Amino acid sequence: MEKGCQHYLFWQGLRITVSIFGKSKGHFLAEISVYPCGPETHRRNKPAFNGIRWDFVYDEDHERDQERAMCYMIWPEFLDESGVAISSKIPLVGTYRARMHIVSSEMVEENFEKLRVGTKFYCSEGTMITAKGTVTKLTV
Repeated sequence: MEKGCQHYLFWQGLRITVSIFGKSKGHFLAEISVYPCGPETHRRNKPAFNGIRWDFVYDEDHERDQERAMCYMIWPEFLDESGVAISSKIPLVGTYRARMHIVSSEMVEENFEKLRVGTKFYCSEGTMITAKGTVTKLTV
């Protein structure tokens, strides 16, 4: 695969641009606290790894109506202290900086109407919230 190339997926009529992680500055930066694993029903059985494709839910939407909160395909790329992507072989435990990628090009404008430095959000797998985060910088 060529450096910096883009993949296109088609999902429910939307053309989705998937940037190759590590090659794109993303759409915004965030600080994300990954919840620990555990046997409880509201926790993951195994740790998450970089490259996870969580759903993104705005805190304000979740607080207003947990059952009907809109989920977005905004995927995190977790970074180390120097801004380099963490290996996908290292389990994620704790708080990280992340480069966030809005996967669908058609959804960038809609999301930037909501995104501000300080915007709070959750990452989820179905109904299970697996992490919480805060936008720290808009990069587009």
